[in-house]
Amino acid sequence: MMQILTEYNNTKSGIFKKLELLKMPITPHLNKDIRMLIKKDLISKNLPPNFNISQKNILLKYFSKIVSRGLFTGSSSSFLDSYAWTSTGGSFKLANENNYQISKIINKIIKTNNKAIFLEIGAGYAGLNKYDYPNCYSVDGIGKLIRENSNFLGNSLEIHFTNIAKWHNSLPNGVYEHPHFLASTIELLIYEGIKYASVDIIYSQCAAFFDSNIISFIKQSEVLLKYSEYGGYLIFNLKTENCNLFLDFITNANFKLIDRIKLNQMNGSLLVLKKKNV
Repeated sequence: MMQILTEYNNTKSGIFKKLELLKMPITPHLNKDIRMLIKKDLISKNLPPNFNISQKNILLKYFSKIVSRGLFTGSSSSFLDSYAWTSTGGSFKLANENNYQISKIINKIIKTNNKAIFLEIGAGYAGLNKYDYPNCYSVDGIGKLIRENSNFLGNSLEIHFTNIAKWHNSLPNGVYEHPHFLASTIELLIYEGIKYASVDIIYSQCAAFFDSNIISFIKQSEVLLKYSEYGGYLIFNLKTENCNLFLDFITNANFKLIDRIKLNQMNGSLLVLKKKNV
């Protein structure tokens, strides 16, 4: 229990430091959201990859573990909200099922520009866990992207991903995890090896969805992304009811709205933006 509480406190401290660097006020509402997000990450790390919500026996088993470790507070509904990070089929599934094949876009960028930099926000296991089935790198996410582009990795292809907590102890050459990041603090990745206007694709399934500061996420994505013929994409989902709130902002920002796809209630709506060539 002490180990997981230490990880909780270290993660919270790391996130708060980034917010302070960006001079973003930590309101009571944001503080509550951050606690929830940290619980999501720590709970999900204790669930099998691609965990299915219908697996009630496993759910009860992990519920008991979470209660015993002091991570669970509040109603059962808040628990369900807290644990539901895992994504059956991998995090790229949301984009791929809506005709935005991440791997194909990456390949076009490499062929055109000789190099591609990909950034996923909130990748979790990233398809890089030994328990993924039927073998490592099989789930449709960063792991599969690595397998399909192993000849480019570390040279023509750089892969970065953020998480709330730290999930990985070791990664292949050319793959980098950045813990203690919210979607709305990613500009600080410039202190961790990512340059301004250097990223070809920024992708998020759920991380931006749960961030309360979408405008900051879009603004910071804009300064990290570079324009290119096949790149400069920001692909993410958000709550459908919030879409209209940001469309005017997106129009006035350095982005072109490429697509807006209404998904199911759990996934909200998918937005596909492309940085303008200015």
